[in-house]
Amino acid sequence: MKIPVSLLVLSMLCLASFPVSGQSVVPIIVLSVSPVEQFVNVTSISAEAAFDCTVFVEGLPLVRYRVNLTAYCEGWEARCDPALFTVTGSATNSFRAIVTVPAGTPSTLQHQVEIWANVSTTGVPLASSAAYALVSVWPVYGVNLRTDTRIVGVDAGKDAVWPFSLDNTGNGRDTFGLTVVNPGSFPGWTITCNRTSVFVDINGTINLKYTIKPPADARNQTVILQMRAYSKNAAFRNLTVEQRMELELSVKGAAPVQNNTKPPDKKNAPGFEAGGLALVLALAALTALRKRK
Repeated sequence: MKIPVSLLVLSMLCLASFPVSGQSVVPIIVLSVSPVEQFVNVTSISAEAAFDCTVFVEGLPLVRYRVNLTAYCEGWEARCDPALFTVTGSATNSFRAIVTVPAGTPSTLQHQVEIWANVSTTGVPLASSAAYALVSVWPVYGVNLRTDTRIVGVDAGKDAVWPFSLDNTGNGRDTFGLTVVNPGSFPGWTITCNRTSVFVDINGTINLKYTIKPPADARNQTVILQMRAYSKNAAFRNLTVEQRMELELSVKGAAPVQNNTKPPDKKNAPGFEAGGLALVLALAALTALRKRK
């Protein structure tokens, strides 16, 4: 009986789909990811880092392969979309690996993401391949100034102390500078901060104070002092991140000078003794005259 050529070809293809002694049936997997590093902005809400991936599977003809895709990122949530597809023989497919970076993650953290492609057929694992990338967090800069004292009264020529606090609201360590915005409005004044540059950790707070001394002739006036705190790390990246705060300063007249001079002691006044002696003699003479009468 003559066998049709088409049936012979089909039979040969089917035989090729089964293991043959001395011939490897393990498919070839090529996995790629782009970019190799992804930056995200994380503030009070989470953010996602997405990577474009491709997987090429070269297998035996007519064999149907199952390709499972998974992602891991050192404790952060990670997934692949889609997470599964099938290949018959050989094919290239695209997918995305997505990493969720938790809210409030500091900029000092960098995690590695692992992307895996696992190939199987009829439930039998055959081969796997991995690709790697990095997830980094962009630095976010922020500063907050606060005080319970908005109005300060001071005598001319005396010192006034203005306490306040500085909060680092960014997602990394930062250095902050402090300056007076309008120093030219205070000629002759002494305005100093106990720290003009401070290093504050993430979520950190530092307590500071300004010491303000108006000149003795700057009496009976109200002025507005404006100070500024700014992120030096942001300035290094040509970014302006700052906050300003105002203080109302009421300058009173100088305190009156106390006069401690005592009135002269009459007992010690010049001529007191002579006058007193004359008075005693006069009284004695008057008494003697009355007795004669």
